[in-house]
Amino acid sequence: MKNLKKGFTLAEVLITLGIIGVISALTLPMFTVNAKYQALASKISSTLSSVENGFAAMMSADSADDMTETNYWRNNKSTGELAAFLKVEEVSAPYASCETLSGTTINLSPNKTYLMKNGAVIMIKYKEASLTEAQRLAKGASVAQFLAQIDIDVNGSEKPNKYGRDVFRFGLGSNGHLYPCGSLNYSLLTNGDNSLYWKTTTENDAKCNDTNKSVACTARLIEENFKINF
Repeated sequence: MKNLKKGFTLAEVLITLGIIGVISALTLPMFTVNAKYQALASKISSTLSSVENGFAAMMSADSADDMTETNYWRNNKSTGELAAFLKVEEVSAPYASCETLSGTTINLSPNKTYLMKNGAVIMIKYKEASLTEAQRLAKGASVAQFLAQIDIDVNGSEKPNKYGRDVFRFGLGSNGHLYPCGSLNYSLLTNGDNSLYWKTTTENDAKCNDTNKSVACTARLIEENFKINF
């Protein structure tokens, strides 16, 4: 007697398609969101390069070895000076707050807010040097002087407006470099020691997870090759 080939019944096919549909419905939104966040994370790389190249060009044009020796700094951080090198326009009405990964609102009070041609928004809050040169060197902090806190929102005022997703924090050094918040050099720049490094810190605000401010996720993002693993 010949073996008969048994096919799938219509009911079995419908059940299988239903299961596939349920799985797709559960996983597709998460996949879409992750892809969106990854695209935003990738954009910070090019934006960061543009900003640092602009500051380098500014110092070169003014034959300066330090940001404080540039015309930009001497002219009270003139928008015109900055626009010439960073290709930015001043934003008159920046949004006032953004969120952490845990949903906590952080109020923003930048001194200057600028819109870049690629749609990113740069928020600059100037800082007084917290440590003297001698104090920094004594602590082993041979990085530049801390001049400003810079938050970059890579998609402007569009949502989600969250640190670690589309908003990333840096410290501007007097050498024109941007140090990612949560990095060892950021800790040295702002605190004079290594206590705020995201991998080893005991300070909750300097960690990178969904239970704190998540501003330190900038360093984690860069150190993990611009991959969002948090």
